[in-house]
Amino acid sequence: MQAFDFCVLGGGPAGMAFAILAAQDGARVFVAERYGYTRARAGEHLAGPVRGALDALGVPFAFAEGISTATVGIISKWGTDVPHTRSYGGSVGGSALNVSRAAFDGMLAERASAAGAHIVEGVVLDYAERSRSGWSLVFRSSEGEMNVQATLVVDATGRQAQFVRHQGVGVKEIGDLFALATWLDVPSSEGPELGALVVEASFLGWCSLQMIPDAGYSAVFYTSRGLMRQKGLGASDLAAQMLSDLPYISDILSKSDLRLSKVRGFPSYPAVADQMYGPGWIAVGEAGAVFDPICGRGVELAFESAFRAYEAVTADPDFESLGSLYTKAISSKLEDHIIRRREVYEEAGHVFCAQFMNSAVQIAH
Repeated sequence: MQAFDFCVLGGGPAGMAFAILAAQDGARVFVAERYGYTRARAGEHLAGPVRGALDALGVPFAFAEGISTATVGIISKWGTDVPHTRSYGGSVGGSALNVSRAAFDGMLAERASAAGAHIVEGVVLDYAERSRSGWSLVFRSSEGEMNVQATLVVDATGRQAQFVRHQGVGVKEIGDLFALATWLDVPSSEGPELGALVVEASFLGWCSLQMIPDAGYSAVFYTSRGLMRQKGLGASDLAAQMLSDLPYISDILSKSDLRLSKVRGFPSYPAVADQMYGPGWIAVGEAGAVFDPICGRGVELAFESAFRAYEAVTADPDFESLGSLYTKAISSKLEDHIIRRREVYEEAGHVFCAQFMNSAVQIAH
């Protein structure tokens, strides 16, 4: 039985940020990461404001070659006839980065390990019981069982919120937005130089296209799960159909003969847990609140929740009052996001079909 101050479930940006903060302060931290850092992910767009959090975590914004590429802004065709370019040049934090998410998360894990966190990959939580002395947790892996004791459990398992749901906490889901993440084959030696993230709205939803260092290019299509059922199409066929209705992005791809390769689908609708803390546990990142990808601030918000959660569990006042404030702060941020989200989708409301607006976004159209 190994004893720790914190047991972090999940080794993504939110979990690793919490682990780094705690380990830097000398706490004993155990991190259980189920999948490791070799699974392909669609990539991530990091806007400049994330720099402050990375500085506090001891991670440089300019990552090693092969992990990131610089991008100067966003090119969007969002309810307009011509694309609009928004540069980051004058914004807070300056330019942004497109990163390989697997490599980025792995780099955060290396930083957490260097700070003193104990990280184990390929393990799944099998059993958890709380007593006066803390939590007794049993993990299983291909190599057998591992027993861990911890004072506090941090749920960073993402949208699944495995530990939170096991505590009987409900989750409110908003809409049925669904993502189809694709990787693109480049037949020739070189593809197009994309110096910005490209976003375009279409009848069935919208798409983002970006360069990512380790996989070349990635396009993510966002649509309604209800639409997928209605059309009876699989992920690959629906992605291809959506691409045909995206003239700007289709033109970029066709010039270099880029073709859709493997496709992976996953839920992308906003969601929020009814409660983000409890006796001996707290939720961070998407285990507490999930934002629509349209905001483009996933990693930034994951970091913010980790910072706030760490403040809540280590400050002098009692955890009960600070845990409540933490829940209210994150919930309030999601409420503000939902209002802004509505405004953004309505800007291109004449492009989207009624079912996408009604089911994915839940706006009468």
